[in-house]
Amino acid sequence: MTTALRRLPRWGQGALVTLAVALVAALAALSGTVAYAHDYEAEERLLPGTTVAGLDVGELVVDEAHDLVSEELNARLDHEVELRDDEASWSVTPRELGAEADAAGALAEAVEGRDQAGWGDLARMRWLGDESGPEVRADIELPEEAVRARIAAIADEIDAGIDDATLVWDGEAYEVRGHTTGREVERGPATAALEDALHGARDTVDVPVDEEPPDITEADARDAAPRVQAATDAALDRVVELVDGDASWEVTPREFGGDPANVRALRDAAVADPQANASTLSSEVTLELDEGEVGAYVDDVAAEIDAEARDASIDYSSGWIEITDSSTGRTLDRDTTTELALEALQDEQDTVELPVDEVAPGRTRDDFHDVVLLRQAERRVYHYVDGEIAADWPVAIGTNDSPTPTGVFGVGAKRHMPTWHNPAPDGWGQDMDEVVGPGRDNPLGVRALNWVQGGRDTLIRFHGTPDTGSIGNAASNGCVRMHNDHVIELYDRVPQGATIVSI
Repeated sequence: MTTALRRLPRWGQGALVTLAVALVAALAALSGTVAYAHDYEAEERLLPGTTVAGLDVGELVVDEAHDLVSEELNARLDHEVELRDDEASWSVTPRELGAEADAAGALAEAVEGRDQAGWGDLARMRWLGDESGPEVRADIELPEEAVRARIAAIADEIDAGIDDATLVWDGEAYEVRGHTTGREVERGPATAALEDALHGARDTVDVPVDEEPPDITEADARDAAPRVQAATDAALDRVVELVDGDASWEVTPREFGGDPANVRALRDAAVADPQANASTLSSEVTLELDEGEVGAYVDDVAAEIDAEARDASIDYSSGWIEITDSSTGRTLDRDTTTELALEALQDEQDTVELPVDEVAPGRTRDDFHDVVLLRQAERRVYHYVDGEIAADWPVAIGTNDSPTPTGVFGVGAKRHMPTWHNPAPDGWGQDMDEVVGPGRDNPLGVRALNWVQGGRDTLIRFHGTPDTGSIGNAASNGCVRMHNDHVIELYDRVPQGATIVSI
C-alpha cells in the first residue's frame, strides 16, 4: 500500500517559513550579542554610557578612562575654596585636609558593572543602540576631623570676647579706646558649608558668625570723657592745707602724681547718667597717690618745723657765772603726717593739723639753780642761786706743789662732822695721826663737801679747818679750806649734785 504525503495547506507552509526565519534571526542575534560582549571584555573597553566621576567614559579602554578619571579627581582634590569673614579670608583644598580619591577603584566598579550586565541589557546596547552603562560617583573622601579642625583654627582667629569702650588715663588726660563687638563662629554650620564647598558645590564660603554688641560703645565713652576729665581735674586740684600754729603749707593731689584709681566706675557713672556733671562726678573720684612723694614733701615740711632741744649751760669765760637758758625742741611726726596727708588728699579733707611733738632739753636752768664758783686767784668762793650771787666766803687753796684742780665738778657726798683718815701717811701726812675723829680740831673741820667728776670722787673737798690763819693763802694739799662757820653755811646752802666751777 502506497502512502502518499499529504500536502499542508498553503498558510501552514508560510508559518513554518516564518518560524524558521525567526529562529535563524534569534540565533544570529544571540551570536552577535555574545560576540558583542566578548569584544568589550577582550578589548578591556567600558560599556556605552558608562560614567565615572561624572565623566562619560563609555566605549573607552579602561586605561584611557583611568587617565581621564584621575585627572578629574586630582582637579577636585586641588579645588580651592575661599572662606571669607569681612576683610579676612582663608583658602583650603581637599588635598590639604588629607582628602583622597580612588580612580582605580571607581573604574574597577565600572568594569564590574560591565561584567554583570544581563543579556537583555547587552542586546539592547547591541541592537537598539541603548547607552545605559553603569554610573559610578567616585566622590573624594574628606576626613571630617580635619574639616572641623580647620574651622576651629579659623574660629580661633575670628572669635572675640565683648569689650566695652574704655577711658585710659595717661597722667594728664583720658584717651578713649574703642569697644570690641563679641564674635563667635557658628562651627557646626561653618563645617557643613565647607564640606559642601570642598565637594565642589561652590568656590567660596562666608563664615557664619554670631555677633553681640558691647554695653558701652565708643560713642558712649566719647560722650562721657569730657565730664570725667573735668571731675578728675577738680579732684586733682583740690587744695589741702597743712597747719602748724601760724604756719601753713598748701598742697594738691596733682603734686604727688595723683592718678584716678576708679576710671571704670567713673565711666559707668557718666554713661548711666548723661546729666551727671563734673561737680557730681568729682566726689566719686578715687585717687592713687605716690606715697613716696608725699613722704618726701613731709620731710621738707619737717625741715622747717623741726628744732633741736637746747640744754641750759653755764659760761664762766668772763670769770663769773652766766647761765644760758634751755629751749624746748620740736619734731614733726613724719609717719603720722604722711598718713594724715594721704587721707586728706584722697578723702576731701581740707585741713590737716600737723602732729608736732615737743622735745624736752636734757638740762634746764633748774639744774643750775645752785652753782659754787671758786675764784682761786681771789681766794674766794661764791654761791650762785639762779644765776645770782647769794653768798661768798674767803678760802685757802692748794699750794703750787699740790694745786687745787680747775674745771667743772659736782657736789658729791656731804659729810657732817667728818672723821679724817690720813691720805698720805708716808708723805706730807707722815707726822700726823692716821685717824682723827670728829671735832673742830679735825683737819676737815666740822663739815666736808666732796668734789666728784664723771661719777668718781676726786679726793678734793670743801672743808672746815682749825688752821684759820691759812685762809686767804695757797696752803692746802689741794682741798679748799674754809672757816668752820663758813663751811657750815655752804653745807646748808648747797645741795648734793650742785655744780662746782673752779677757775
